[in-house]
Amino acid sequence: MRKGILLLSLLLLAYISQAQLNVTEFVTPYLYDWENYPKDVRVVNAALASGNYSIVVINGTYTFMLNLSDNIYFVENQGQIDSLLREYYSKTTYPTAAELYALNSSFQSFLGSRGLELECKVVTGLASPDGSERFSCNPENRCESCQSVPVCRDVMKGTQQTSDQMSSVLVQSIMRMEYDFHILNTNVTVFLDNFANISSATSQSLVAMKQSISGIKTAVDDLGKPPVRTIYETYQDFKNPKALGYCRNFYTAYNLTALNSAMNKVTDISSRVPTEEMLATQISSVYNYTPARKANKTINDERKAFLAFYSTRVARKDNITNRANVVLSFITDNTTRDQLDQLGSMLSDIRELGDNRDYAGVDLLSENFSQTADRLESHVSGLATTYNELLLENQSTSDALFEAWLRVRPEDLVTKNRLDDLYTQKESIEFTIYNSSPLSLGEAGNLTTELMSIRFNANDIRDAKKSASMQQMNNLVETLAKPVVSLSFSLLDPFMPLSYSEKEKNAPTIIGVTLVIFDILFFLVCVGTFLYFVRSRRIELHKVARILWAFIFAFIALILALGSLALYNVADMQSNPTTYDVFLNELKGSTKVGVVADLTGLNGTIRESLVNCSERVALKLGSLQKDVMHYGFDGENCIVFNETQSRTSCENNLDAHPVIILSSGEEDKATFRVLYTKEATLEGDENFFDECAISRVVG
Repeated sequence: MRKGILLLSLLLLAYISQAQLNVTEFVTPYLYDWENYPKDVRVVNAALASGNYSIVVINGTYTFMLNLSDNIYFVENQGQIDSLLREYYSKTTYPTAAELYALNSSFQSFLGSRGLELECKVVTGLASPDGSERFSCNPENRCESCQSVPVCRDVMKGTQQTSDQMSSVLVQSIMRMEYDFHILNTNVTVFLDNFANISSATSQSLVAMKQSISGIKTAVDDLGKPPVRTIYETYQDFKNPKALGYCRNFYTAYNLTALNSAMNKVTDISSRVPTEEMLATQISSVYNYTPARKANKTINDERKAFLAFYSTRVARKDNITNRANVVLSFITDNTTRDQLDQLGSMLSDIRELGDNRDYAGVDLLSENFSQTADRLESHVSGLATTYNELLLENQSTSDALFEAWLRVRPEDLVTKNRLDDLYTQKESIEFTIYNSSPLSLGEAGNLTTELMSIRFNANDIRDAKKSASMQQMNNLVETLAKPVVSLSFSLLDPFMPLSYSEKEKNAPTIIGVTLVIFDILFFLVCVGTFLYFVRSRRIELHKVARILWAFIFAFIALILALGSLALYNVADMQSNPTTYDVFLNELKGSTKVGVVADLTGLNGTIRESLVNCSERVALKLGSLQKDVMHYGFDGENCIVFNETQSRTSCENNLDAHPVIILSSGEEDKATFRVLYTKEATLEGDENFFDECAISRVVG
């Protein structure tokens, strides 16, 4: 049971918290900029018969009434605001039955203490014994009330100061007492009448009741002061001490404690119950401020939407301007600048229209802005495309020249001079591109055309050299030379292991010895086989046959010698520098390749350039599905992934796999070998490796 109550309490707390959060989120957008939630906002929740409501008071002013049923919304009907506020106050501030009972009890206790005042009224002629009014006392009737009672009349005559009856001190006291009794009775009536009507007119009744008790207290206080209290004192001095004894200090019998208690109770109740004026002010405030706040929110929302919309247009204009400025730094174009100025002018007009809340005008001008921006973006993209095509053609031409340079041998002076001339033309154009900017569209187009011409010529050189290399690679003798080289080292390795550098250095000698040994062994096998057949008489040697067999063996020896010599010459030729395409063929045919940066003795930026270029080459080969061994040689050390090994171990890993070696040199140079160590050695300065053209064309 306790767990159920606890769970219910938690759910109720969660509901209240969520409702409060929802009210906060709803109200916040309707605050003015200088107002803060919750510092300036007080939310009063009201659970009324028709549903749950919140009264929102901002800086002491009743501002909203919110209906919390389902979706939160404003109560905007004035009559509904009136009835809901009255219902709220009736539940929260109006007096309870217990409070009214206590108030009435206190007041009745006071009324019950007024018994002695009637006797004083009777003896002074102001009232009959039944309490009804009898006579009055005033100058016009010469205090008829007192003269109607013999005892009072005698005292009146005895206390006259002159022949005028009204000069009696007693008369003055009775007149004042009559006035106070009138005030007291009138206010008692007011209190009782309003108490009877308190349920229908609570605030008015409470105000009247409070005022009536205040009037009663004033009258009671006055009854205890001269001249009223002198009635007994004056008569005592005159004649019969007991004649007017009924008027002696009758006011002291009043239960003033009960009267004060009634005053405190009615004051406490009325302090929390709003007056009709206050209620009317609150109703009017909610009724008037709700649409004002809604209008302000609408204005703010429109303003925020406009500023967000405007910021996107500013951002677009800035983006176009930035792109245009980049392009205009390379390509001159007055149309672009004119349209940029036009966009800026449109933005200024849009801002002015938005500040004036002319959002229809904003929409119309924004459409024109978008169309102009679209055209300008397309135009700038066209300019950028033109310049990018120039840069791409410049890069493509550089790569084409580099590919041709890789294939031209130093001794081919004619082709080398032709290539140098193309390089000179290319450098002149490149100088114009980067030092004569911005260019006109016509100039950019002409430079692109000139670069294309250089690229075509470079490709012609490349293709011619590539064709010659392909013929060399398709030579049968060269094809046979490769397995001979591999076989030679395979046979030698078990008996005399050689290092990577020793194999390259001694390869021609080892191959020559291998061929001689092969020729001798093959010739001896042939001779031995011949002698076996002769001895077994399967071959008979006549005189002519002997001569023929002698010629046959001489021919075999000659063929072996010539074949071996041809293979040796090819191997010896391949031990010398060869062409790029021969090396490239080896590279393409191998799944495992090496990239080496020779860093020996290098420091600073040249070392960094070499390392960066080797990384780019390794990445390019990796993209071609090659297993790349990436090393850095530094003296006798080999750097692999920031770890240091011996150079010999790395060279042994490279073995006969194709490898590209990058090395610092005073002049740009490329050397290719494919006998045993298949190497492409590229030498150059820092600019050569910063450009790193090999990383783009290799493969």
